[in-house]
Amino acid sequence: MTFSDYIDYLRGKRIGVIGFGVSNQPLVRVLLRNGCDVTVCDRRERAQLGAAGDEAAAQGAKFALGADYLEHLDFDVIFRTPGVLPIVPQLRKAAQNGAILTSEMEAFCNLCPCRILAITGSDGSAVYSGTALCNANFVFFSSPELTADGSYTLTAGDTSLTATAQTGSISSGGMGGPGNGGQRPGDRDGGQQAPDFSGGGQPPERPSSQQSGTAQNS
Repeated sequence: MTFSDYIDYLRGKRIGVIGFGVSNQPLVRVLLRNGCDVTVCDRRERAQLGAAGDEAAAQGAKFALGADYLEHLDFDVIFRTPGVLPIVPQLRKAAQNGAILTSEMEAFCNLCPCRILAITGSDGSAVYSGTALCNANFVFFSSPELTADGSYTLTAGDTSLTATAQTGSISSGGMGGPGNGGQRPGDRDGGQQAPDFSGGGQPPERPSSQQSGTAQNS
């Protein structure tokens, strides 16, 4: 399914967007610009939504706001914010009534023509995710959020590889000069935890991000 196909599918459906924060504001904007029927559901009051709320209202958004914003989820499709889990009673009831529960990230992953690269910790929590631009022999990922000797899994398409984080510095491998390695501004050499996902399966090159390290092309 292409993006256009998905938008065509959404037109004519009652869409509820739960949470009007950083990730869902662009979603609301795209849906409204493409002629969708969108209701913004948020615990804040209208005045607290600021300029983003004014823009959505001008584009035709409806609003279900205040403390009981989850009490009347009479929609065909519901995009939830990551902070509102699908096990919340109101969402479970909506699903039982036939609503499709999804999120902007789930829609992106389903529609993106590229493979999705993700790095998760041993507890399953996501450390990083992004789109894979091309294949590579191995991938470095550098972030102060990783734990030394911790086990991390890189998933790209049907390929999953596990690596152990080690403290050290990495260079860019010809992609920006020695010492860069995708490190965040202010990071010191020797302070990075960098799992080296090597071996079979050829996981894809890192996407452009300050959190990611280097990936060497095959």
